[in-house]
Amino acid sequence: MIKAILNKYKNEGLQLIEIECQHMTELMDICNLLNGCEEHFIIYCDDLSFEVKDPRYKILKVIPDGSIGATPDNVLIYATSNHSEATEEKISLSKRFSLWLAFHPFNQEQYLKIVDYWIGKFVVLAQDYDQLHKLALRWALEHDSRSGRTDWQFTCGWTGKSLLENQD
Repeated sequence: MIKAILNKYKNEGLQLIEIECQHMTELMDICNLLNGCEEHFIIYCDDLSFEVKDPRYKILKVIPDGSIGATPDNVLIYATSNHSEATEEKISLSKRFSLWLAFHPFNQEQYLKIVDYWIGKFVVLAQDYDQLHKLALRWALEHDSRSGRTDWQFTCGWTGKSLLENQD
């Protein structure tokens, strides 16, 4: 989604700054440097996560909510997180951002439809779709998720293995 936004508005001067989680404590300094610039910026942190009693999330909570050095009008902060812990502090941090998108896992039928879609896109025909679906479901179970990432990983792996087996 971040790439889509950047691609849509890059010709209008939108810039992306990607920072790693351990540098989130420098967010206020980055915002101060960008304040007053003509360009608009997305500051992006992928897979934002904190350890128990990590003081960095307290620093981050101040910026979206407003402080003396509030986020400039030309800056948006986007962060993604792949963890599912629901501690009170982490929830309070997430509530400070204006938009919170959750990508819920697919049900089994949706998951298998997406696997079938990608198999078709790779132009690989499964000889036995029942067996393919059993393997896909086992993969999802082993990876604790029926998500877009999980079905993509399964399909890429299955396709590669099938193509190698058919070369022999």
